[in-house]
Amino acid sequence: MLITETFIVDIAIQKLYNFFLDAETVGTCVPGCESVEIVGENEYDSIIQTKVGIISAKFKIRTQISETVPFNLIRTIGHGKELRNLGHFKQKTEITLKELSENQTEVSYQAEVSIVGRLATFGDRIMKSKAKTMRKEFADSVRAKLNPGHPSDAENTQQIELSEQAESIWRQVITTIIGKIGQAFKWVFHLCRCSKKST
Repeated sequence: MLITETFIVDIAIQKLYNFFLDAETVGTCVPGCESVEIVGENEYDSIIQTKVGIISAKFKIRTQISETVPFNLIRTIGHGKELRNLGHFKQKTEITLKELSENQTEVSYQAEVSIVGRLATFGDRIMKSKAKTMRKEFADSVRAKLNPGHPSDAENTQQIELSEQAESIWRQVITTIIGKIGQAFKWVFHLCRCSKKST
């Protein structure tokens, strides 16, 4: 399964590169991450709890930074298992940074993930849906960490949804009013016809 995401952070590329190399700080942005422990040079363990379908799962993951190109590229490899033996997985991740301006950087990452075990039985559709939710949450968390007060994609999406809901309600109200006016005209027209017949 290939997971990809691209987002923009209002920060200099050097600072963002150093941020992604700090495993303990980045860990706070990963949805469900409970702890990060440095176990060696460019290597760390993390505990991540999540919910896939109807099953709650907790993973222990060993990640290694396998390659870096200063201020442009970070590659990692990792493997882990669910603590109740619900599944195992392997992953390869590539993070690419592109300077858009002095204080704005584009982040592109792709992760190739393979899962075996009970969790794999949920199927590709459910796993991709979960991955989509997590990658959006991660992007929002990175922005919130580096740009406090900056509205996240989730907040923007919520505002759009609320606006669309309000617009839909107004359409229903207007449609109802027009319908009532139409009924009133029909009733008046009916009364006029009855009045003419009676005369």
